[in-house]
Amino acid sequence: MTEALENSRNLRVSLRECRMVLERLMHVANLDPGQVASTRESALYSAAMGLGGFANLRYNVEQLKAAKAWAVTLETDEQSMKLDCAGQHAWIVAPLLADLLVDAYRRRKIGRIEVVDLTARDEIPVVEAFLQRQGFTGVITLGPGPDELLISIQPLSSEKDRNVVDEIRRNGLLVQDALWWELFQLSNEALAPDSFESRRHAGAIIVEADGRVIGRQDEDDTDLSLLAERMRGSVQDATPSQRTE
Repeated sequence: MTEALENSRNLRVSLRECRMVLERLMHVANLDPGQVASTRESALYSAAMGLGGFANLRYNVEQLKAAKAWAVTLETDEQSMKLDCAGQHAWIVAPLLADLLVDAYRRRKIGRIEVVDLTARDEIPVVEAFLQRQGFTGVITLGPGPDELLISIQPLSSEKDRNVVDEIRRNGLLVQDALWWELFQLSNEALAPDSFESRRHAGAIIVEADGRVIGRQDEDDTDLSLLAERMRGSVQDATPSQRTE
């Protein structure tokens, strides 16, 4: 795969295609359904912000698969907050961190949080994109302990105002084509296997086992080739007395 990447060219992938593949990969990682959309956005921001992004996506999917059961705990008082992530991946924790910080700042003017026991700490800058969506900017610094981070926020000034998703929507994201198709194939693991039954219920219509079509009669995107092949085979295999003239 290394040689293929070296000889590959860059693709400019649209926001829609990025989200489609990334969301499938979050299902491949066996995330809880409620974590899929936000973690997909973390992965998207990682690529847009020049972090691990697409290049380290397979590795991060494996880390997400290996994550421990959800056991995040928050310690808070009137002056401070501390979040023990219990080994959770930064992509999962980042949206929660952003919400905690913004809520505490607006209600109690607490503008910082201490974070410990976080997996993939290099990916935590994606929290900045979640903060920007709520009108804030963040600063991340190393804490006094070996596994501690401090994140502080302040309202976003107008001259710094930007939206990562809007930039991707306008310009897409660059990714090597060999890497993109590798990730695309990996994402297909989230799909149900192609089968006779799945084709019968694809698109805007339902095809009964006897060939009867239920639903729209105009052209749509349903691929009926597999159905036609199976039905031809059924007729050819039937005995003369079973065939319908």
